[in-house]
Amino acid sequence: MAKILIVEDDLRFALCIQHEVELLGHEVVGPVECADAAIIASAEHRPDLVLMDVNIDGSMDGIDTAHKLHADYQLPVIFLTSACDDLTISRAVQETPYGYLIKPFKRHDLKAAIQLALHNAGVNAAAECLAKR
Repeated sequence: MAKILIVEDDLRFALCIQHEVELLGHEVVGPVECADAAIIASAEHRPDLVLMDVNIDGSMDGIDTAHKLHADYQLPVIFLTSACDDLTISRAVQETPYGYLIKPFKRHDLKAAIQLALHNAGVNAAAECLAKR
């Protein structure tokens, strides 16, 4: 079971995602609505994965927040967004996300993205440990 932080400013949608994540057997941290709350929740709970909306409330958007969470806590991020324009996608790519799902998405797409991200994060963490030796 992984701890997953949901960062989504639409509470109704956040609760739907939370329900789906819990059905997959994971623990949900949050949901939180803004960048500042995401940073606090990451420091307190140390999630294994972040599901991040691109357009969130607060001092930073989801892409900038993902950058900070990766820099400070090495957290893998899957972007969940309705933004599919070239500029947004190219900005997101710069943060090396573990996935990018366009809303609305299907349950099985979320499940596959979470499974792949958690697997790849585990593989990457093991590789980093070996590289430090």
